[in-house]
Amino acid sequence: MDPTHRTGTDDDPFRAVESELGLLLRRSHAMSRRLARLDELGLIERRADPDDSRGQLIRLTAEGTRQSEDVRAAGRAFLRRALGGWSDEDAARLAGQLARLNLDLGAAPDLD
Repeated sequence: MDPTHRTGTDDDPFRAVESELGLLLRRSHAMSRRLARLDELGLIERRADPDDSRGQLIRLTAEGTRQSEDVRAAGRAFLRRALGGWSDEDAARLAGQLARLNLDLGAAPDLD
C-alpha cells in the first residue's frame, strides 16, 4: 500500500520507520521529535511493533483523524477554488502529472 494513502487507523497503522512514516514526515532524523509532539497533542497513539522491536506502530486518535480529515477537506476546497476556471480535461491532465510526480518522488534516492 502506498504510505502516503495510509489511514493510520487500528487496522492500517503506520510503521515508524523511514520506509513508511518517514515519507510523510520527509526527514527521518526529525521523526522522533515530531512523533513525540503529535503524541503530546493527543493526535496519535504509539505502540511497539510486535514484528520488529526497533519500530513502533502509529495510529491516529479520534482527534487526529478529525483534524486530518479537516486538513484534507480544506485542501480539496482550496484546489476546487484554484482550479474552478479549468476545464475537466486540464484538471485531469494536472492530476495525472501530479500522480506521476508523486511516484517519481517516492522512487528518488534520498540525498540527505
